Order: sequence, then structure tokens, then C-alpha cells
Amino acid sequence: MHAHLALAKQAVRQHGLVTIDQVRSAGFGRSSWQRLTTSGAWVEVAPRVYRSGAVAVFFAQRCLAACLSVGPDAMVSHRSSAHLLKFDNFGEDEIVHVTTDRDSRLAKRSGLIVHRTTTLIKGDRAWVGKVPVTAPVRTILDLAVICTEHELEDAVDSALRNRSLAIEQLERRRAAIRGRGAVLLDRVVDGLPNGGLHTRLEREFVLLSRAAGLSDPTGQVVLRAGSTFLARVDFIYPTMNLIVEVSGHRTHSTRHDLAANAKRHRGLVANGLRWIEFTSDEVFLQPHQVRDELRSLR
Repeated sequence: MHAHLALAKQAVRQHGLVTIDQVRSAGFGRSSWQRLTTSGAWVEVAPRVYRSGAVAVFFAQRCLAACLSVGPDAMVSHRSSAHLLKFDNFGEDEIVHVTTDRDSRLAKRSGLIVHRTTTLIKGDRAWVGKVPVTAPVRTILDLAVICTEHELEDAVDSALRNRSLAIEQLERRRAAIRGRGAVLLDRVVDGLPNGGLHTRLEREFVLLSRAAGLSDPTGQVVLRAGSTFLARVDFIYPTMNLIVEVSGHRTHSTRHDLAANAKRHRGLVANGLRWIEFTSDEVFLQPHQVRDELRSLR
């Protein structure tokens, strides 16, 4: 019973998983462990890694099993890390990506891609719950090599929005990659106005603003009157005293929301600022009208 209890405690810490080394350390011999696997009490889910038959399969568990199988320094990376870090539009793929700085014999195993690198630094390791992952900045560097430009934009924008990344971190690290990935990342990062962007809607608006001949606005600005908070706005054109908001499908449906929004706008106007708003439908479906209206404001 002592061996079973020790193994159960270990499994609780690892999403229901144990390694064969942990099985042996708990005191199980080869024959007793074989009986447990034959009965379905424990199921092999990766080389040298087992899942309790009482625990259901889920994505974070699959990722952790891959790391335990590859080695102690392995981290979930690339698209798999992007999903665990909650980057926009990265889902649960059948294939798990893992990065390690050691040689691995598991690189060609079905359902797993192992990336070996020699460029990891101390800050490249992070955790999402019980799962080791590449940190947001490292994940974006890796994505730049394998993703489309729109996917990379989504990753950068969501990391900035979630405040898990500062643009200065990317500026410092992007020299570490070469080739197509470097070109793609340069295009995405250099396309950001001051303050960064949070959504594709904001990116599309900046492109229209540039087409209208306006200098880039500053994004995601907190405005105050003295020590009094006024608002956080999507964009501000300082030389024009102009604030622009780009709204998605959110609606101010309650009386409280409507009142708060109206008060916010009055506070901005009272402090000498002009305010204009474009909806997502206008930006995506009527871009020429948005561009022309911006041009008229110059």
C-alpha cells in the first residue's frame, strides 16, 4: 500500500502521470507493475510515461507527458505553448511541440515534434500550472519561424494585451533569429505604433490611418487630468488632439454601461480632446470610407 500511495501522490502533482523511474522509486517491481498496466490501472501514453486509468485525457496532460518523456529540461513550445499561454487563435493540435537543449531519440515519434536548440537562455522557461512551457517572448520567436504573418500578429497582440510580454523584450531578442522568421517578426513588430496593439481590428485601423496619410497614433493610452483617471483609449493623435476608438461587437447594453460611457466621453471633450469611434464592421467592410474620413481630419 505504501508504494501505491507514493505513486498516487506523485501522479496528483503531474496531471495523473508518472514516469517509469518514479514507478521504480515508489517500490514497484517489474512483475507487479506489469500486472497494473495489463489490468488498465495504468496506461502508457508516451515512452516511459504512464497515466492513471482513472484520469481522463486532456491537452495540458498530453503536453506534460511529452515533456516527461523527452527529458527533465524539455518545455512545451511553438504552437502548443501558444495555446497554453492563451494566445489568440491557437487551438489544441494533435501534435505537441516540445523544445529541449539535449539530444532526443523521440523526435520522430507520432504526435510529437521535438525541437532541439542551443539558444535557450534562463528567462525562456515558464510554467502554465503544472506544465513547463517556453516563456511568451521565446514562444513568439519560435512561432516566427513556422507561422503565417497573421498568426504571428495574433500571438504578439494577445501577449501584449495579456501583459505577458513587453515590446522591449522582443526588441532585445529578435536578433537571435535569422532567415524568414526574422523578416516576418521585423514586419510585425515594426508595424506597431507606440504603445503596441491588442487586436487585429486595431492593426487594420492603423493600416487605414497610414493610407490616409496620418502619422501613427499612440496606442493603448491612459489619460488623466492631474491625478484623476479619465479613460484608457485605443488611439490618440497628440498633434491633432484626437482620440479614436475602434469597437468590436461589444455593446453597452445596461443603463450603467451607457451612463459610464457617456461620462467618459464628456470627460475627454471637457479636457480639449476630440473623440471619434469606428466599428469593426466599418473597418473591415467599409475601409475606404474610414480612410477618407480620417483623411478629412488631417
